[in-house]
Amino acid sequence: MKGVVGISCPIRDYLTDGEVAALSIFLPEFRFKPEQLPELVTKLKEASKKIFLLLEG
Repeated sequence: MKGVVGISCPIRDYLTDGEVAALSIFLPEFRFKPEQLPELVTKLKEASKKIFLLLEG
């Protein structure tokens, strides 16, 4: 899709070392700055780990 930036991160099952889902964010290309990428990836990874812990119960 033109004009959109998407970043994804797997939601891992750390018990079986597999992926169970994915978490993604999308934003308009004009709002994305390449220097934001490391922070966005870090936040996605943190959120995916929190989601796994919630799913694990």
